[in-house]
Amino acid sequence: MRRLVVLPLLAALLAASSGCAAVAWQNRGVGTGIFYADTATMVWTSGEAMGPKTGEACARSWFGVYTVGDASVATAARNGGISRVTHVDQRLENLGGVLATYCLVVTGY
Repeated sequence: MRRLVVLPLLAALLAASSGCAAVAWQNRGVGTGIFYADTATMVWTSGEAMGPKTGEACARSWFGVYTVGDASVATAARNGGISRVTHVDQRLENLGGVLATYCLVVTGY
């Protein structure tokens, strides 16, 4: 009897959360996609030429329910050894609404 209650509730939860992993970044200006997404867009530029160094910082989300990581410009710059940022891009990869990865990619000197 307990299975008759638990299984439909579990199925409803999975159906409601499918495609939701990228919901954590839906207002960031990148295409989230329902089944798959691998997109990149520009966020900011200083107007200078792109610097020779690149750094990246990422965060991950599972089902749009559990999200962890540090996708900040400061962390990306530190990871690339950059002291002067000239460009900031963002990248999103969404795998079937189960796992989504959002990254900030900075370039500079």
